This record gives sequence, structure tokens and C-alpha cells, in this order.
Amino acid sequence: MNPYRNINIAKGIGIFLVVLGHYEGAGGYSSEAFNLIRDFIYTFHMPLFMFLSGFLFAKAFPLTDNYLSFIKKKASRLLIPYVSITILLFAIKYVTGIFVTLKYPIEFDSLLYSIFVTPMGGFATFLWYIYALFVIFLIVPLFKNLKILLLFSFIIYFIPLPEIFCLNLVAKHLIFFSLGILIYNQTINGFKIKRPLLILLVSSLLMVLIFVVSKIFELYRIDSLILAILGIISIYSLSLYLYDKKDKYISYMGKYSSEIYFLHTIFMGVVTVALTILDINPILKFYVGMILALLFGVVFPIVTAKILDYYNLKLFNRLLFGKTVVTIPNNKPI
Repeated sequence: MNPYRNINIAKGIGIFLVVLGHYEGAGGYSSEAFNLIRDFIYTFHMPLFMFLSGFLFAKAFPLTDNYLSFIKKKASRLLIPYVSITILLFAIKYVTGIFVTLKYPIEFDSLLYSIFVTPMGGFATFLWYIYALFVIFLIVPLFKNLKILLLFSFIIYFIPLPEIFCLNLVAKHLIFFSLGILIYNQTINGFKIKRPLLILLVSSLLMVLIFVVSKIFELYRIDSLILAILGIISIYSLSLYLYDKKDKYISYMGKYSSEIYFLHTIFMGVVTVALTILDINPILKFYVGMILALLFGVVFPIVTAKILDYYNLKLFNRLLFGKTVVTIPNNKPI
């Protein structure tokens, strides 16, 4: 049994929420209920991934040779697919824009600037997480004391930094990465949540309450910080509960969370374009589109990854997913 298998479950839940949150429908219909659910998801789903990244960083970093070696590996793992997927999306959107009107039009003049300087100002805005995570990987190893890192990350959370190089998003998410390191350290020292279901229920109820209050009062990031932490606690507790139930499917989805993250918008876009062309009831189109988009956004990236692994297509694995080692069906590394 893998003692960290619950992390894969948490990743599986998180990536499902990412895909759901990126669904925007087609045909102009907008569901107020869905928009509210999406707003709720957005309060914690990316902080959750930063937390999990911090947890896994703490688990793996001591095995690396040195700082420069670590950064080189992370650049290969993150920046190569970041650039490749951005260019691929650019090409797809450019061709699609010839036939249908795009919600987010593309411009050649801003391509390089949006890739390397302001990812949130481009057309592949969801990739900001990859960019910001790499910047965090540049920063965190420089701190030799976790308490100082936690203090630093807490302070800059409240500082409005510019969007250039994703500094604003780094400042907003470094605290969750640091908390992931803290929880990993506590886990290997014997920390264990004994009643995950109870903690899940309590933290979820608190989340809903604070979310409603935050819609009424603006608390300058305090509410968003508390909501994100409660969301992390909820999903982490849920992952422990499902781990005890011997979950397989969500864990499997978590295993391919990176592949899903990189490719889900491409396959969801296929659904959106197809539904835009069809002349059917807009409400029916919205909800059928949601089901199909979730299916395409989760399943097809996994299928793509499996095909690339099966045929040992190293170049595509490196470009799309940053993989340097491919595993074929007999589980022998190549």
C-alpha cells in the first residue's frame, strides 16, 4: 500500500473540479446556479493544487542533487509543455476562429509577450498555474527554514504585486505551497487525521457559511484565505476517507492529473465548437455540453497519454507533458 495514495485521490478530486470550473457552455445560455457553484470551486481548487505540489515537493526535493539540478528538472517538466501547449492552443484557436467567433480572440502581436511575461493576459490563461508553480520552485529552495518561509508567504499574500511574471499569483498561492510542505513534515512525524469524515463535514459547512458571508462583505483577502484553507482541509479529509474505502477511480484520475490539466481545454473545446454549430434548445445544449465536456476533458487526455506511452512516443511525451521517462504496458521504464 502506498502511504501517500490519498494524495492521488486529492489530485483526482482537484482536477475534476478544474475541468468542471473551466466549462463555460455554448449558445449563450448561462446558469446562475452553475455560476455560483463555479465561484465556490474557484475559492479553493487552485490553492488545493498548490498545497499538493508543496506536499510532493517536500517528499521529493531531498532526493535531488542541488538547486540548479532541481531547477533544470522542473524547467524540463513544466516549461517545455507550457510553451508547447500554448503554441498548440494558439494554432487550434487561430484555425477555429476562421469558422466561429471566439470568446477570447487571439493576436499574433501578443503571443510571445503573453507566453513569457504575462500568462494571464494571453489566450491560454489556465496555464498560469504552470508558470506560477515554476516561479515558486525558484523561490522555495532558497529558504532553509520553513517557519521563515511560512511567515514570508503569509506576508506577501496581502501585498498586491503586479501581473508581470505572474508575481501577483505567486504571492497569492505561495502560502498554500508552504502549508503543503508543513503537512508533509507533520505526516512523516506521525501526524494523522483520525476522523476525516467529521472534519470534512465541519470544514465544508464552515466553507459554505463563509462563502455566503463573503458575497455580502469584502474582507480584503482574509475571506479568500480562510475559504482556500478550509477547502484544502475538506478535500484532504475527503481523500483520506476515500482512501479507507479503497477508491481506485479517483486515484487513477489523480495519477493523470498533469495530462488532464494540459489537454482538457482542447478536448472541451471540441465539444463547445460542435454544440455551437448545432441548433438545439440552449438549456439542453448547456447541460448536455457539460456532461460531454467533463467526459472529453477527463477521458481523452488520459487516452492520449496512454497511447503516447504505449507506442513510446518520447518526443510527444516530452513536448506535451514534460516527461523524460516513459512507462510502457509491462511497467518497465524506458
